[in-house]
Amino acid sequence: HASFATSTTRTNSGRTIQRVRPCYPGWSASCQDDPLYKSKMRVPCWHHTTLDCGMFGHIGFDDGELLDLVTSCPCSCGIECGSFSISPSSAPSEEPSGSPSARPSASPFSSPSASPSGSPSSVPSSV
Repeated sequence: HASFATSTTRTNSGRTIQRVRPCYPGWSASCQDDPLYKSKMRVPCWHHTTLDCGMFGHIGFDDGELLDLVTSCPCSCGIECGSFSISPSSAPSEEPSGSPSARPSASPFSSPSASPSGSPSSVPSSV
């Protein structure tokens, strides 16, 4: 989980300096949870530290609410600033998903099948 994002240092002159540090190694120090944010469930960011924020669309968050949660709570969600998107990318995945898509391909095969299907279609084809 994310570490606390600030550290306090007292200087020789007695001044207190608060320094912001990254929540995770390699992240920008500017990528921080919004301390004033409350999610649709009316809870602050730190309540989301043990949850998969990207899955909140399955429990009633619309795309805007999901994006707002992830961009407001990057440290608690464990999702680096700027790396989350609602819409799919235009580039193909580096690795296959391991399961077929529920949606059929956009176009039919370029060659006809070797034998007819076992049942006729309800709409005649055009010639």
